[in-house]
Amino acid sequence: FFIFKSNKYTQWIILIMIVFSITTIFLTGERAAFILSVFGLTILIFINNKLRKILSYSTILLFIFVVISLAFNPVLKKRMLDYTFFQMGLSDKWAGEDKSYLALLGKNKSKFIDSPHGAHYEVAYEIWKDNQLFGVGLKKFRIVCDDVKYNNLKSVLKKQRCSSHPHNTYLELLSETGVLGLILFLVFIYNIFTKYLRGLNLNNDIIVLMLILTIFLRIWPIIPTGSFFTNSSLVHFWLTLGLLNYFHVNKKNIKLQI
Repeated sequence: FFIFKSNKYTQWIILIMIVFSITTIFLTGERAAFILSVFGLTILIFINNKLRKILSYSTILLFIFVVISLAFNPVLKKRMLDYTFFQMGLSDKWAGEDKSYLALLGKNKSKFIDSPHGAHYEVAYEIWKDNQLFGVGLKKFRIVCDDVKYNNLKSVLKKQRCSSHPHNTYLELLSETGVLGLILFLVFIYNIFTKYLRGLNLNNDIIVLMLILTIFLRIWPIIPTGSFFTNSSLVHFWLTLGLLNYFHVNKKNIKLQI
């Protein structure tokens, strides 16, 4: 329905697809993907007048499904809410009433730095401090993180600091490509946004808008991410960018009428 002229069922198709897709993401326990999906949905509600009504209905239905899922699935609730708040240092509920996990860490309150991601972030930052200009090289984080010089991190999970990547795109770029690599990446992203946002009609160029939003969410900094330099990640990024360029060039001929 994005390519051909719409019919009277287009809005219903959009509603069903949004609710089904984001609910499915939620049920799988993929916290970052769910948060980014809801974030993107919220942005669209504010900036696109044509889709605002149907997106608002979708959000209401989505909220109902999420509440029902949390109420009847304690395992999902523990994963999506309790563990998330625990990692953020906002609650210790995930540790259980006996606080056994906190006791194991030697802590009386949870902190983000004492989570697995916190340990990854801290060692990535320390690696960058030792290699500020050029980093340690692509896909070298997994090797360098095990160096004995990083045995004295603040995180109590410092022994679990190593992973294939730091779980954050910008820390991955900093630690593996240094300040130079991060600057080049930011310049590249800036050029993408300035090129495709110029002359964009937020209400009529819906396909281009959604593709730009997809890239924006992919590089959103304040959330755990997969490695940027894996095949799956780069295929998604470059495919989205290729589609964006195609629809940008042909947006006068391809319209989504709602």
